[in-house]
Amino acid sequence: MTTFASFVSSVGSIETPGVMRRYDHEPESLGEGDLPAQFPRLPDGSIGYAPADCPEIEETRAIELVFCIRPVGLGTAAENFAETIEMLDYANAALRTWKFATAQNGMAITYELSTAGSAPVIVGDTAYWAVIATITARG
Repeated sequence: MTTFASFVSSVGSIETPGVMRRYDHEPESLGEGDLPAQFPRLPDGSIGYAPADCPEIEETRAIELVFCIRPVGLGTAAENFAETIEMLDYANAALRTWKFATAQNGMAITYELSTAGSAPVIVGDTAYWAVIATITARG
C-alpha cells in the first residue's frame, strides 16, 4: 500500500477537464478566476485484520476530492444545475482514467460522486456549488 503522502499526491494530480485551478490542499479562499477548482481533503486510512503468519495486511486509504464550481447565490438555478451535471461528467471521466492507471499499481480503487446538494462546500466564508468524489484505495 502506498503512503498517505503518495496517495494524496496522486489524487491531487488528477487532471479534470473544465477545472481552472488544482490545489494540493484545501485552500483558505477561492477567487473567481480559480473556478472551477479542485482540491483534496485530508485522508483517512485503516489496516485490516491479518493472522500473525500472514505477511500481507490489507490497508485502506480514503479521501475526498472536492470540485468547487461557483458560489451559491450566483447564476440561475438552471445554470447551476447544468454546470454541476457537467462537472459530474468531467470528474467521472478523470477518475475513470486515474482509476485504471492506479489499479495497475496493485491497488483496488473505488469512488463515489455526490453533489453538495443541501449542504454546500464552504471555503473561507463562501458556500459553493460542488461535486465531491470519495475515493477509496485498498491494497
